[in-house]
Amino acid sequence: MTSVLMIGHMPRWRDRRTSALLTGKGCEITWLCPAAGEPLPRDLSLFQAMVVLGGPQYVYNADEADHTYLADEMRAIERWLRTEKPFLGICLGAQLLAATLGAEVGQHPEGMTEIGYYPIRPTAAGKDFIPDPFPVYEWHYHGFAVPHGAELLASGDIFANQAFRYGSAAYGLQFHPDSTPEEIIEWTQLLEEQLSSPGAHPRSRQLQEIGLYDRDLSAWFSAFLEGWLEPARNGGLLSKNVGATTY
Repeated sequence: MTSVLMIGHMPRWRDRRTSALLTGKGCEITWLCPAAGEPLPRDLSLFQAMVVLGGPQYVYNADEADHTYLADEMRAIERWLRTEKPFLGICLGAQLLAATLGAEVGQHPEGMTEIGYYPIRPTAAGKDFIPDPFPVYEWHYHGFAVPHGAELLASGDIFANQAFRYGSAAYGLQFHPDSTPEEIIEWTQLLEEQLSSPGAHPRSRQLQEIGLYDRDLSAWFSAFLEGWLEPARNGGLLSKNVGATTY
């Protein structure tokens, strides 16, 4: 059984899709929420793969006294990358990965946001990573620059950098393949005031587009995770075709 360390950032929220997919692929998940005061494990060698999820925090919060856990996470990410074992950062998790690697993370230069479904496209390095185009779910105000030594795999029209790979097994995804229809329905209701942000899509459009795009996004994520887990299962190098477009 593959042991996965999963880090969340919202004390009263637990991941649904990523956990379900990984469990279905024979993984045992250890869930931690440092934002709720749960300490990171000292011995990361107990785990074969690591996932850092999204959250309402920003990378710059790591310098603040009440968000020191973000700095702790970045130190853990740095240690983890040396192992070359599978790492996945989603939204904030991707931004923390980028910042750990020395890349700039911050607001869009024109103050734009992405909240809703947006098309992204593969780069030359990512031609086997996603279809062209590929509508994905987003909810973010900040984005990342591509770290030195990383490969940009997918780009978008508003936030240019949408996915990157560092080494053979570390991935940063700005978008949310982990978001379920139930979560989108909840978030767009509870956080409706955020839908007036520049670039955000109205709730009615998002709910309509769930039926158009969620099935393919979920299938893609399942295929991605299958390939992403390969080195954790067999100790071999990760195939560059993780996220292949046939599903």
